[in-house]
Amino acid sequence: MTRAKAGVQIASMWVSRPLSDYPINSPDPAIRAKGVAALEKCIELAHHAGCGALLIYSARLGNGAKLVVGSQDTWDRVSESFPQSDPGGRARQGHPHSGKCLEQISAQPSRDARLRRPVSQPWLQTHFDIGNVMQYGYPQDWILTLGSRIKRVHVKDYKLSNRAEQGHFAPLLEGDVDWKAVMAALVK
Repeated sequence: MTRAKAGVQIASMWVSRPLSDYPINSPDPAIRAKGVAALEKCIELAHHAGCGALLIYSARLGNGAKLVVGSQDTWDRVSESFPQSDPGGRARQGHPHSGKCLEQISAQPSRDARLRRPVSQPWLQTHFDIGNVMQYGYPQDWILTLGSRIKRVHVKDYKLSNRAEQGHFAPLLEGDVDWKAVMAALVK
């Protein structure tokens, strides 16, 4: 039975393993090329599955406490690699919001918004994760800064550290997300 016959819509797919093994921000061009090839395959699979978006966390900046690749080098390499990953235009076909959604890649929303401008393709959009952002700042601030770049939202809560324990994800409405402010920012 196909997903269409079953009445199931695949809203998004997370591209994890291939880009963990072959990060697109790698200083090694051969590794980046393997990442682009993996991303091409993921776009093809998503297209055949009728999937509306690929959630791409395109790079890791470090390993534990060690910085490996800086934010600017990461953005430059990702900006160069993404257009190469969709030579057939599959990410631009179908649903008006179909395509690649980048999860936010920096800890500062204004920097993230500024870095997104050079590859302002209508099919390259932001997949905003409310709970993840709580570890670095305030989701309502990110939402107001990123604005219409946000096309997908992952809703989860996060409980900040109280020094006795480490911060952690929490059930909705049991964390520290200011949901009234987040919803007001999304509406705006």
